[in-house]
Amino acid sequence: MRHRLGSPSRLPGQRACGFTLLEVLTAMTVLAIALGAAIKAVSDGARTTAYIEEQTLAHWLALNKIAEQRLSATLPSVGSQGGSTQFAGQDWHWTTVLSATPDAATRRLQIEIRRPPGEGGPLITRIAFLPAVK
Repeated sequence: MRHRLGSPSRLPGQRACGFTLLEVLTAMTVLAIALGAAIKAVSDGARTTAYIEEQTLAHWLALNKIAEQRLSATLPSVGSQGGSTQFAGQDWHWTTVLSATPDAATRRLQIEIRRPPGEGGPLITRIAFLPAVK
């Protein structure tokens, strides 16, 4: 059997095995696109999970601040306050604004929870009404 340079080394009647370069490149392109989409989906899922966790912790902190105000022995005076606290191993900043309502025995409480200064606006804003203590 004579083989010329560059000719396939197979017997007559045998089929060629393997993939062409074009088929391999096409398969790699499809695989790269699929893996890119999978990586983006996982990344978006992780980002969403972190966002939901942060929102949940901020909500709990706001509820704690509202409960503190409701448990005070006297009706709080109108005005605003701010402060920071550690909650769930993280630093949080809060601002409360107490305002009068048409009912003199009730106050409107607006609370904003945010991350440390310079990290954007409030994560959440909650509003509650504080009745007079009887």
